[in-house]
Amino acid sequence: MGAEYVEMTVKGENEKIAKEKFEAEQAQDLYDNGHSYSGGFGMAPGLTFTGKSFPSRKEASDYLVETCEKWENALTVKYQDERGEINFLIGALCSS
Repeated sequence: MGAEYVEMTVKGENEKIAKEKFEAEQAQDLYDNGHSYSGGFGMAPGLTFTGKSFPSRKEASDYLVETCEKWENALTVKYQDERGEINFLIGALCSS
């Protein structure tokens, strides 16, 4: 069994909203793809806010790709977009 890296952006820097959007995405993935080895956010057991911030989406994504582990929570970091706005990037290595 393999794993697939998935990520999503949540605009703004409100942790409550980021968690709600992740949970909605997770629920939709479980509905669409079932509860077994879908390779989507439904396979992540939860969400962890790392407290880390990055100056660009690419650096945030690179960190998540290197840090996420299969069967572990999705990880969340902040990054600054090209307009200077702060957003969350959520990534997970999901079983497939």
